[in-house]
Amino acid sequence: MLAVATGDTPVNLTAVMSVFAFALGPIFASAPVIAFGRVSDQRRRMSAAMLSTFEMIGGASGALFVSLAPDGSA
Repeated sequence: MLAVATGDTPVNLTAVMSVFAFALGPIFASAPVIAFGRVSDQRRRMSAAMLSTFEMIGGASGALFVSLAPDGSA
């Protein structure tokens, strides 16, 4: 909302997304550690593999969606 309110320029969008990505860092670093600490070793390995798999699937599907955009540009 801040980027739209101050003008939709690439610099404003980059600044807002940088702050957003910086704020997500502690969440993505601590949430799996807390979740993995509550399960046994066998389930911890499986959970880590599933987390990595879902991250890769998310990135691949995002790239596929962008490549199939209606106007053909990223």
